[in-house]
Amino acid sequence: MASIRITIFFRENNDAPWRELKGLSYKLNERFEMRPAHITNDNQSIYVITNRDTNYSVLAKYDVATDTLGPPIVQNTEFDISSASFGTAADEDALTQDPLRTFCWAGPSTECEYFDPVDKRVHGLLGRALPGTTISAGVRNGGANVLVRATAPNVPDTFYLLKNERQLIKIGSTLEGWDRSKLGPAEWLYYPARDGFKIPGILYLPPGYNKERDGRLPLVVMPHGGPWARDDMDFDSSYWPQMFATRGFAVLMPQYRGSDGLGKALWKGGDKQWGELMQDDKDDGAKWLVDQGIADPNRMMMYGYSYGGFAAAAAAVRSGGRSAGLWQCAISGAPAIDLERISNDWGENRLSRTLQGVTVAGLDPMDQLDQVKIPWLIFHGDYDRQADTIHSRTAAARMRQVNPTANFRYVEIPKMAHTLGEMTPEHRKQFLSLILEWMGTNCGNISTTFKEPGLKPTLTKRAAK
Repeated sequence: MASIRITIFFRENNDAPWRELKGLSYKLNERFEMRPAHITNDNQSIYVITNRDTNYSVLAKYDVATDTLGPPIVQNTEFDISSASFGTAADEDALTQDPLRTFCWAGPSTECEYFDPVDKRVHGLLGRALPGTTISAGVRNGGANVLVRATAPNVPDTFYLLKNERQLIKIGSTLEGWDRSKLGPAEWLYYPARDGFKIPGILYLPPGYNKERDGRLPLVVMPHGGPWARDDMDFDSSYWPQMFATRGFAVLMPQYRGSDGLGKALWKGGDKQWGELMQDDKDDGAKWLVDQGIADPNRMMMYGYSYGGFAAAAAAVRSGGRSAGLWQCAISGAPAIDLERISNDWGENRLSRTLQGVTVAGLDPMDQLDQVKIPWLIFHGDYDRQADTIHSRTAAARMRQVNPTANFRYVEIPKMAHTLGEMTPEHRKQFLSLILEWMGTNCGNISTTFKEPGLKPTLTKRAAK
């Protein structure tokens, strides 16, 4: 494996020479965080966010003179410390004094501890004014002006201006006019994998759902992309969880091994486990929800996009073996399917290939397409060069050869790129309609609770059967 070193240099002023801070330098392949957060005004210390010696990132203080990193100053036993700020509300840029003002941790949503009395007072006011939301705020002018963002799984990001701690003015929302009571609530949970490892997850439920009254629900397991990423309890701008929840589905978003931002053990536990242990974590989440009396074991599917599309492909090929009888169908959006191609082509630069590409190994769906025993839909944009369209085109061609009787369909969407931010509203309409149509007609009885007229997928010349 190639070795790439991250080196931190420092100088006390413009006239001083640069020198390496060896205690903060490290090899990229060592895979820990070492992120400077603040240099003290006296230039004697550097506050650092790191998980070099811990599972979760902590805030520690590095002594420049002795080249040593001290013990954690603040830490959370369940989540990473994600940020820290210094100064006061009266000295926002820490120009004259730099005490620790705030530290935050990456929990289900970002949460913070405030030391400045103005910050404490402002966030107390906002918490009472905007209950049930996650609030982030930028306090300016000693608290006279505060720019506020409020969000929740059923509250699209909404922005406000708080003036003089008295007047809360709504600026606007990313999605105006949505009724929170008609959107599905969500909760953060943990479930046991088959080896006992605790897997975090987010569970969306239909609005107004009551388990005792309403019984078991159809389930969509929706793994995030990445896989070095994670979900949180902010509003999901893909709309996917709410699209399913408002149509009567439970939606599980598993933070399977390989997910980043939830501790090194979870993150590194996915190394070379694509389609294997990482996939078991997703299966085990569905089985756990069956055991809890929430999921209907006869109405479960997997839908994912990008790496999540790979996971849905793995669910499809494992339906002839390790996951037989578990899923009723699978939907892969913009999947990276060919494991060998992924490991060789990973990322846009040598750094990402060196760091992450070497961790890509496990079950290769491309080698087991003859084992697909459940209905499987793939859709992909023909402008996608990130999880290149070649993955889906090759899989579709091979499916026709090795598994010609399978209930399989490939739809290619013209001029659609990979990321949501690059898509037009028409692109989203096409594949959201396609997902619902497939669920309604090719996934057993999973969607007997809804049938919406007018949802017709747009096919292209490349669309397979």
